[in-house]
Amino acid sequence: MAKLLVISDVHGSMDALDALNDRLDVNRVDKILCLGDMVGYGPEPNEVMAQLRDWNAECVLGNHDAALLKDRGVDLDEHFTGSNKAMLRLTRDLIDGDNYQWLQSLPFVLQGTLDGYTYIASHSNPIHPTSWERIVEVHRCQQLLTQIDADIELCFLGHTHQSGIVTENMRMIVNPGYMFHAKSPFSQPSFFTFDTASSTYDLEYLEFDIDPIISKLQILGFSQREAVELVGIRPIK
Repeated sequence: MAKLLVISDVHGSMDALDALNDRLDVNRVDKILCLGDMVGYGPEPNEVMAQLRDWNAECVLGNHDAALLKDRGVDLDEHFTGSNKAMLRLTRDLIDGDNYQWLQSLPFVLQGTLDGYTYIASHSNPIHPTSWERIVEVHRCQQLLTQIDADIELCFLGHTHQSGIVTENMRMIVNPGYMFHAKSPFSQPSFFTFDTASSTYDLEYLEFDIDPIISKLQILGFSQREAVELVGIRPIK
């Protein structure tokens, strides 16, 4: 019997992880998967990585993470623009040696089992992870299930900042959504939980104040306009 927590796209926000821990008490979870993009947009990349490491989270690289590394095929200047490019450049200076080495050790794809359930986890398409494909449509999810190994029951993807679950023949594709940086006014930070004992699962949503994050970004030297851009679109209440 085990409880699984899946998160993605934390993007340097300790406020998001603190809100998650307040809701869930992460230390009582048996396994944590983080589907990449631990950095970018947010002001606390070191703190986020340290927290994930302290929780013993199993993590994969996202495109933002790969942009910090020299040999992962993501050129920061080619793939990013504006204030987020500036944030990633700053992150290169902020990140400490231990966290850099940890990032370097991470794969693009993880496979494993939990209480007999077989899973695969990737930031993007697990077959072609560095394509950075944004898999959103139901028919594309169904197609992907026919392409991965037939014994994989759970497929976890991030990258899109859109939460969703697609089931097909007792198999499942899950996007837990994002923890920080809204790309739609109709979205909220979210996470996925799965209880192997009861075979039950849920997508749950978080709320936390983003104004302190704006202040932290301004302390790092970003203007008010840039900081507002980095936190993303405010949700419609």
